[in-house]
Amino acid sequence: MTPDATVAAGGSVCGLPGYAASGTVTSPPVVDWQYVGVIAAPHSATAGPGRIEPDGFRYCYAHTPEGAVLAAANMIAVTSNLVRFREKVVDRTFVPGPGAEVIRNDTGTPKSDDTSARLAGFRLLSYSADKATVDLAFRVVSKGAYMSYPFELQWAEGDWRVVVRDDGTPPYQPTQVYDLVGYLLWQVS
Repeated sequence: MTPDATVAAGGSVCGLPGYAASGTVTSPPVVDWQYVGVIAAPHSATAGPGRIEPDGFRYCYAHTPEGAVLAAANMIAVTSNLVRFREKVVDRTFVPGPGAEVIRNDTGTPKSDDTSARLAGFRLLSYSADKATVDLAFRVVSKGAYMSYPFELQWAEGDWRVVVRDDGTPPYQPTQVYDLVGYLLWQVS
């Protein structure tokens, strides 16, 4: 099967195995952790990212619930350095459309944020063959608090991509959570 035919049949853009029309994740994926700048990002040989470029940009995930979780966690790492990866993020991480173009054309001054955040856990809120919602929990080191950051993902062009509104903002905003009840604990070991 050609790469284009594989993607058309629901396969990943880089040929990672696996396809699930439904499902969940009941335990934290077994991964190794790699840093993209100061953010630790998970890597699995079977679920992704299937492509890691020399500059640290990463993409291509399995078409599975675990692939969706890994995609969301890695997207935090690559979008944390939007100045460096802007074109790649827009071209390979966001669902194509007006919102992605707003992000591409945003030339505003990047926000300076000295807040260090560490992934603490996740919940796979929903999953189907074409959409997933992954809620990541982060510990904000400077505040000693946990934040919930839900990602809406869509399977597009052979990869899990982030859904953004037409104005470039995410459908869900981060909110503070007071504990990790309901989350699968998952962090750099």
